[in-house]
Amino acid sequence: MIKTGNKLAILFFLLISLFANSMVLAQEVTVQATLSENNIFEGESVQLDIAISGTALNSLERPEIPSISGLRYLPNRTISGSNYTYVNGKPSLTQSYGFQFIAQTPGSYTVPSIKVTVNGKDFTTKPIAFKVLDPKTIDNGNAERAPDIYVRLEPSTTDPVVGQQVVADVVLYFKSEIDVSNYNTVPGWKAEGFWKEELNNPAQARTTSVIINGIRYKRARLLQYALFPTKAGELTLNPYTLTVRIRNTRRTARDPFNFSFGQENKELKTLPVTLTVGRPPAIENAEYIGAVGDFEIERTIKPNSAYVGESIEIITEIKGSGNLPLLNKPEYDFPESLELYNPQENTVITRDNRLIAGSKVFTDIIIARNDGRYSIPEKRLAAFNPDKGEYEYFTLPELTFEAKIDPNATVTSLEDMRLDIEPVIGLVQWKQKSQTYLRERSSIWVMVFVP
Repeated sequence: MIKTGNKLAILFFLLISLFANSMVLAQEVTVQATLSENNIFEGESVQLDIAISGTALNSLERPEIPSISGLRYLPNRTISGSNYTYVNGKPSLTQSYGFQFIAQTPGSYTVPSIKVTVNGKDFTTKPIAFKVLDPKTIDNGNAERAPDIYVRLEPSTTDPVVGQQVVADVVLYFKSEIDVSNYNTVPGWKAEGFWKEELNNPAQARTTSVIINGIRYKRARLLQYALFPTKAGELTLNPYTLTVRIRNTRRTARDPFNFSFGQENKELKTLPVTLTVGRPPAIENAEYIGAVGDFEIERTIKPNSAYVGESIEIITEIKGSGNLPLLNKPEYDFPESLELYNPQENTVITRDNRLIAGSKVFTDIIIARNDGRYSIPEKRLAAFNPDKGEYEYFTLPELTFEAKIDPNATVTSLEDMRLDIEPVIGLVQWKQKSQTYLRERSSIWVMVFVP
């Protein structure tokens, strides 16, 4: 028989053990917050990781992320994972959450303490200080760190003239430990003040090795655009945005949880680029049709002899490379006795070899209403060649043609068109036909009674 005193002692011992065990469990729960990078460039993505570790995580609530100055939260890109280990006879479970952000305005900021509730008890993370850096410092060598990956918009020239082709390359720079599997452009990029044509791009970007501020990067030209400024002055190319799928081999080796097999999506954005656009020089006694590039201009007539009333085509063909889509039709001095119809226009463009090239054909349609010999005076046109920095002049020779009367044409006179219709002369008398009802007609009754 167990005495009452012994029962109380055993109960007290059990209570003390349970309390001590709960204290041990509470002490073994740890909560830690870390940033994937503490010096972040504006527009660069960064991940806030919160790891909760303990021997027993019976009740765990997902942390609520507060507003963080300097960072823009991306709620649809949150990832989570768990890891179970057994070391020195003790089990340990770690639950981790990864929250994605985009760095905003340059400056110094702090991630505040974040509350995490585990097994009914509240824990808080420590504040994290970080900086958002100006991405312009990457190019001038004053950056506080070298980014793992970034993108740039690189124009072929920053001081073109109106109408000159500017090739803008979207170029990706990344370190050797970064593996890039694919990329996607964000639609809606606008080049205000420019005519934009996308050039043909290779199916797979070819990489080269470059040294930037003493650090080796891989350089890959992803896309290329042909831009033609339509006005003079300072024009700014807006930032170009794309998302890339990457894997950081060094970070994967350090990451015990290996979220998404070490892969992540990054949103990258180029810096705005300002171009100073000038005007072509003055023209000497010629018509300027807006041509800027390397062109050849010819004018022909087809046919050079026609019958009166038949159409004749004046064909102006412009071939070469440059701002073909923006060329204007030359104006010619046609004789007043010719009828002019709406001109036709046809453009054939290729987008290979970093050039907009091809041909543009203007066709004027004219008709002579009288026979005779007609002439269209010579014309002097000008095209600005930016490679030479001067105009190239083209003199289109005089065109002549003859309009003849068709000998087989039928001549219709007024006498042939006279109609032999004689007027009605005299008094016209109108007779009213008497009305007879159907029952009064004898033929109807015969049809009824005669079989």
